[in-house]
Amino acid sequence: MQLRNIVLSITALGLVGVASTASADTWRFGLEETEGSVQYGYAEEFKKLIEEKSDGDITVELLPYGSWGSSYSALYDAIQSGAIPLGFGSGFLGGTVPESQLMSLNFVMPNDQLETAEILNSDDFLKSDAWQESFRERGLVPLATLPEGYQVWTANKEIRTPEDMENLQIRVMDNSLLRSTYEAYGTSPITIAYGELYSALQQGQAEGNIQPVFAHENMGFYEVQDYMIFADQ
Repeated sequence: MQLRNIVLSITALGLVGVASTASADTWRFGLEETEGSVQYGYAEEFKKLIEEKSDGDITVELLPYGSWGSSYSALYDAIQSGAIPLGFGSGFLGGTVPESQLMSLNFVMPNDQLETAEILNSDDFLKSDAWQESFRERGLVPLATLPEGYQVWTANKEIRTPEDMENLQIRVMDNSLLRSTYEAYGTSPITIAYGELYSALQQGQAEGNIQPVFAHENMGFYEVQDYMIFADQ
C-alpha cells in the first residue's frame, strides 16, 4: 500500500523575505485540496500557530483548490515565483522536482504513520544535502513532510487479484513513476485534473481512482464508484 506524503514547500526567496519583515504581513498558503480535506486541517493548524506566535503581526491566508486555478503546475509556478509563498506539493510535484517521486513509491514506508512522519522529518532525511538541493535548485525549500493516509483504489468492479486490474483505466497523478508503477500492475493509467475527476468517473472516462480515504469521501468519489480496495489487506 502506498503511503501518500505531502511536501510543504516555500520559495527560498519568500522565506528570506518573511524572516526579514517585522511589520504586519500576510502569508498566502496554496493548498492542493478543498476545504474539509486533511491538507486543509494541517493548514488551519499552521495558520493558528503562526498568527498566535506572531501576536497577530502575520496573517495566513488559506487558498484551497480552485482559488488559485485548477492546474497543480500553476500552483508550483506561483510558489517558485513568490506569488504564493507557501504551498503543498504531492505526486504532481514530480514534474517540477523529479526526486520528490520518492514519495510515490509503494510499500516502502512503515504501517505506522507517526513512525513514517518521524523518519521523513528527521534531520537525516529532510535536511540531507541531496534532498534539500533537489528542491532548492528549482526555487523551492522543503520544510516538512506530512502523511495523509494510505492510498486506496476504487473501481466499478471487484479487484481481488492482479488479473482483475488488467487494462483498468485508473486515474493517477501526473507523475512518471506512478504511471510506470500502475502500468507494471497491468492497468492503463490516465491523468485527469482533480476538479474534473468526479464527472470523469461518472461518465466512464476513468474506470478507477487512487486517493487517500478522506479524498474519496470529501470529493464524493464513492458516489460514482462501487468498490473500495485496500491493497495491503
